[in-house]
Amino acid sequence: MDNLYIKLEVWERIDEDTVNCYHIFQSTSKTEYVVQSKDSIDISNIENAILFSKAQSFELFADMLPSMRGKSFPSIEQAIAEFNKSFE
Repeated sequence: MDNLYIKLEVWERIDEDTVNCYHIFQSTSKTEYVVQSKDSIDISNIENAILFSKAQSFELFADMLPSMRGKSFPSIEQAIAEFNKSFE
């Protein structure tokens, strides 16, 4: 089945007030990863930021399969690096 995915959240600490959350999907049919989105979360507004992040993740997944949203990579680190390059 090509529409089954495992969702991963990978966290990156920017500083004591900010963290990034990468929403990453792994296909169950192959070991490849695609970053769907990245949310920057401000600790001072954590409850609203997390609710928004979770809701957006569900909406993006329902709208389009991760495999159609971006290129897949063999490692999480490579998927994140390539995702970030697309915003430079």
